[in-house]
Parts: sequence; C-alpha cells; structure tokens
Amino acid sequence: MIKFVLASVFFSFNAFAGFESVDLSYAKGDYGNVYHEAGERIQFNGKSSDTNSYYLGYEHIHRDYTPTTGFDRDAILFGDTAVFKKYHSYLEFVGAYAGDTVVGAQTSASLIPHTTYFSKWDLSMGFHYAHYATGDVYSLQPQAIFFITDMTSIGHSSWFYEDGGWHHAHREFLRTRYKSVGAEISWAGGENREDVGLIDQFDSYGLTVTYYHRLGHIFLNLEDYQGHMRSGSQWGTGIRWIW
Repeated sequence: MIKFVLASVFFSFNAFAGFESVDLSYAKGDYGNVYHEAGERIQFNGKSSDTNSYYLGYEHIHRDYTPTTGFDRDAILFGDTAVFKKYHSYLEFVGAYAGDTVVGAQTSASLIPHTTYFSKWDLSMGFHYAHYATGDVYSLQPQAIFFITDMTSIGHSSWFYEDGGWHHAHREFLRTRYKSVGAEISWAGGENREDVGLIDQFDSYGLTVTYYHRLGHIFLNLEDYQGHMRSGSQWGTGIRWIW
C-alpha cells in the first residue's frame, strides 16, 4: 500500500514540479550465507533554472538474513544542486529518510561543495551525517576528478568517518565514453561500516556500462565485493527517460 501511495504522490507532483526526466533502477546482491538483498528505485529529476537542479525519489530494499528473517527499507530521497558560475563552483545537498529501518541509514544528509576553478579538475569535500539503528556516524569525503579529455576522466575518493574511532575507505575510478557508449571501471578498499555497526576490511571491483540516447540512457552495473565479514557480488540495471 505504501508503494502505491508514494508512487501516486510522485506522479501527481511531477505534473506541476517541472521534472524533465525519470530514473528507474533495480539491483540485486548475493553475499553467501550473510544476506541476500534486492531493491528498486524511482527518481524524478528537474531544473528550476540554468543554475539549479533537483530530484525527488523513492527506494525500496528487501534483505534476507535467513529464509525466515528479513527486513525492508522504504526511503524518500531528495537532493538539490546549485551552480555558482562566477565562482567556478557548485554545491550539492543530498538527503534521505527511511524511518526506523535496520537496513542502511534511517536518516542521512550530505553537503558537498565543489570547485572547478582549476582547469581540468573537479575538487570537492563532502560533509556527511547518517543515523543508523546502532548510532550516528559523521564522515568527510574528499574527492578529486581529473579530466584527461572531455570524454575520459580518472578520480579518487576517500571516506574518513568516526564510529568508535576513525576509519578510512577509498575508491578509484576511470570513466570514458565513445560516441553513445560509456564505461566506468572502479576499485575500492579499506574499512567499510556494516549496518550492525561492525567494521569490515574489504576490497571491491566494479564495472558500469551505459548506452546513451537522445531520449535517455540505459546502464548495467556489476560489482564484486570481498570482505572479512561478507563476500559476494551485486548487479544492477536502470534506465533514464527524458521527455
């Protein structure tokens, strides 16, 4: 029932909010004898001006720990990006609310200032807050992206977060596009915070392939995750429709 109500609200809101595209995606993960999960997401994207864009979405995830023990997460997602052309910068705000779920964060908010002042670079520092069933987590996320060409870039992100001590994780990626086909190869590692509050040493590798069209795009994502607490893989697919 909640899905029907939320979907009705989104489609009604779309009629007057100026949305110009919608994202639909599905993902499924299998982590052996730890848990299995699957979920879907719908997100509407819009612009209020040439310097401001926003989105509103809904996400549902179901996770099974055993054949008889599972949990659901229903989250409202929202975000806004403001561009300051005079100062060669832009500012992202991202938030989510998921009630009293034990799958992922119950409430989260991020403020991410970017600068494009330096030629061929996008530099940012993210400030993140998340409230889980097991407590609050604060984190910093510095990120640097270097554009080798207009269609190819490399990047590095780090997460420094406080949860009974400071922990660190990182992610590197290579993105490229040729005509209507794009790809991202990524690798990550470090200390990952599990939802139950435990820290997992991990390494992961991902591949995303995207086909672009004037009416939108479609993508396929594959990830291999190898940690001390859980190991497995995840795949996902999605589409963006522009009207």
